Amino acid sequence: MTMARPLLGTDETIRAEIATRIHAYTGGRPQWRIEVTGGRVDLYGEPDCSRTAMALLMLARTVPGVTGVHMYCGQATRQP
Repeated sequence: MTMARPLLGTDETIRAEIATRIHAYTGGRPQWRIEVTGGRVDLYGEPDCSRTAMALLMLARTVPGVTGVHMYCGQATRQP
């Protein structure tokens, strides 16, 4: 008996699915930017994103193919 490998998303399909979930959760407020590289998700958001950060992290972690999720509040890009 051969077991099929689970179908995991590409970075673009992962990003699209996370965007859909965040849009539904936040009511479409556009203050979140999503980057996905090799399954690693970086979320960039509003300066005070503490209210929604945990919910968005949980939403992103449930998407197949995600290997990690990192939140950057008040940053346009990841800092070295």
